[in-house]
Amino acid sequence: MKRTLIIGAALALAGAVGLGCTPGRSGPDNGGRTRGDGGGLGLPDGFVSGCDDETDTDGDGIADAREGSTSDTDGDGTSNHLDDDSDGDGILDSEETTSGNVCAPTDSDLDGIPNAFDTDSDNDGLTDREERMAGSDATRPDSDGDGIDDLTETAAGSSPTDGSSVPPEGTLYVTVPYHPPTGPAGEHPRREFEFQTRLRSADIVFLVDTTGSMSGTVSSVQSELQSRIIPGIVTALGADGDARYALASHGDFGPGTGPDDDGALTIWHNLSRDAASVQGATSRLATDFGGDEPESQVPAMYALLNGEAGASYQSESPYATSGPAHPDAPKTPTRVVNTLVDCPGVGPDDPRPYGWGCFIEGRVPIIVLMSDATMHNGSGSRQDYSVSPAPPTYDQLVAEMQRRGAIFVGVSVGGQRGTAEYRALAMATNSLRGDGSPLVFEGEQSETSNLVVQGLTEIIGESRQDITTDTVPDAAETRLPAGFDTTDFIKAIRPVRGIPEMPAGYDRRDETTFYNVAPDTRVVFEADFYNDFQPGGATAQVFRATIRTLGRARSVVDSREVFMVVPAEGGGGPI
Repeated sequence: MKRTLIIGAALALAGAVGLGCTPGRSGPDNGGRTRGDGGGLGLPDGFVSGCDDETDTDGDGIADAREGSTSDTDGDGTSNHLDDDSDGDGILDSEETTSGNVCAPTDSDLDGIPNAFDTDSDNDGLTDREERMAGSDATRPDSDGDGIDDLTETAAGSSPTDGSSVPPEGTLYVTVPYHPPTGPAGEHPRREFEFQTRLRSADIVFLVDTTGSMSGTVSSVQSELQSRIIPGIVTALGADGDARYALASHGDFGPGTGPDDDGALTIWHNLSRDAASVQGATSRLATDFGGDEPESQVPAMYALLNGEAGASYQSESPYATSGPAHPDAPKTPTRVVNTLVDCPGVGPDDPRPYGWGCFIEGRVPIIVLMSDATMHNGSGSRQDYSVSPAPPTYDQLVAEMQRRGAIFVGVSVGGQRGTAEYRALAMATNSLRGDGSPLVFEGEQSETSNLVVQGLTEIIGESRQDITTDTVPDAAETRLPAGFDTTDFIKAIRPVRGIPEMPAGYDRRDETTFYNVAPDTRVVFEADFYNDFQPGGATAQVFRATIRTLGRARSVVDSREVFMVVPAEGGGGPI
């Protein structure tokens, strides 16, 4: 839809500021002659600086000699000295002139143009007509004296006449006057703003080994997923965090690797924010088969991220199908994923999901593996599956996790036989604590819930990530020239400093990115704005864009909405 915003304000008259001319005195050595354009000050044609004649034909408080006998500022066909609103701003000249001196009409912004001929008397970027509509003072840039100019307050939606009404903290507003690309270059407004760097949005898949020896872990997950594990994650993420949860299990391939009913991967519940629903899916977990270690952790995780699977990924569940997964219909992947079909709940306007995990771009994929076994195709192992086509290798899994920015959390229970391989995978995928050690946790099966919470808490509270930015335009905006969107007002965004500074807060920075940033560090970026494509109109125009900071997996860790205000044609405004 077309979005237009006419910024309004109203006139509340302030004290007069004269042009330094009193009755009976002439201006500096001009002999009473008229000046065609006010001597380059934008004054009316016929305007004189002297005022020997105090005649005021239209009775507006400004001498005819000051209005210009032949001038017509608003082009309405009526000369200023006969026009009760010379600049056509909807405010009578008599209201705009409060000096009481017909030869020294009020000039609030001291730009040499009296208010009666100036469509933006206080040069705040709002036209006088807009100020009258909004109820603000056309002669004061900050009508309510709260330290925020009227233009910014009107753009932000706060009141320019109420000192207790201010724009939301952290929102960025900047005035971007139009500078034609063929004209002289103008000033580039720059603004600094601060962002948090903690992981904020995550898609977490709990991948449980359900072979015969894992009954203790299955019991722990069934009894404590909703009551212990998920609340622990919510607490770690904080009030602004956003996590989705999924439940999956693995055994191993059947043919040639052990019992024929063993399954390489079963997805019991797709990613969801509904903790109770995911908890309900745990009731279907049951241990069986096994006895054929190592297991299918590698192809299971690869399928979750990449979407590759085949007929050999047969089910260990009599309820599993190759169709969409939902709380009442678990699935075992037996083909390459079709995310439009296999990822229910994804709307047409949502980012396209990927993998059998149905992860979404812009969120950190986290796989929490709970197992007591080593991995087929693990680190340094040979390819020893007899199924065809050959399942993915460890190196393929590592490459896919790196490509997606996925985090691996290894929960090694029971005899901890898989610990060494889990540590190798965590190191290879940069799934590390703040001290650089791998995110792998060991304990008894009865401790599984505590180990999972510990692991995810340490990810959120300790794991470092690179922080950069991107910009998102206002998709509904239609007023800009073809080929431009609202992010084109933002010419560059560069890192400035961290709080704390390096090396404690981060390792280094370049022109776009802070590297290896600690999660409690706040980073400051500077945005460079410029407008060489959108001319001013009859009123000020407000455009909106979003600046986002991106972390691991290009997940959004923080964002700021920024409003770019193009002053009305002829209006000034703070830079």
